[in-house]
Amino acid sequence: MIRTAAPLAVAAITAVLFLLQPAGFPPSFWVVEKAVPAVCLASVAFQNTSALGRLIGAGLLFSAVGDVVLEIPADLFVPGLLAFLTAHLFYVAAWLADDRAPKLFVALPFYAYGIGMLVYLHDGLGDLFVPVAVYVAVICTMLWRAWARVSKDSDWTVLAGAVGVIVFAISDSAIALNKFHAPTPHADLFIMVTYWLGQAGITAATANISAANLTADGTPRSR
Repeated sequence: MIRTAAPLAVAAITAVLFLLQPAGFPPSFWVVEKAVPAVCLASVAFQNTSALGRLIGAGLLFSAVGDVVLEIPADLFVPGLLAFLTAHLFYVAAWLADDRAPKLFVALPFYAYGIGMLVYLHDGLGDLFVPVAVYVAVICTMLWRAWARVSKDSDWTVLAGAVGVIVFAISDSAIALNKFHAPTPHADLFIMVTYWLGQAGITAATANISAANLTADGTPRSR
């Protein structure tokens, strides 16, 4: 319990500190501090020995890299996008490690939303259309695979992961609208709060995974 509570407390405190950004700290401090919540959540995920836990932990670490890159005062949007794209690929692999059933009907609303966003933002994307389109395809796949795990018998960890990816996608949508459509007042606050809540939900998907719940190859037993 302590091994989980301590990093979660540090994640919460550093997230609030970043949002408030009290005076007296150099800009370089915030570049690094922004990544601390994701690193703390990764340490929680890695406490689980399943493939799901390891892959989500890796995704959180790549998210931390993206946090740092995007906070650097330079035009590093594409490298930051690549870091988060890699994180989503790890999340996709994590969901697939738990459930490979296609459930294609679950994918339809997510890809429809992704295509709709690309059409809506097309004029503002310019030369970034292709990298953003690739990112959208990956995050839609991540949403699909997280929700493909959900059934009427799902436990709270499955539902937490499913809700987490939706909240993460809301954060990403807010970034896209703010950057490529029209700036919105207080968008940064909304983006960061939903981002961290989404990552917390994804991390919660690794809870209650112990050796007794694993198969011989390290994947969770069927729920």
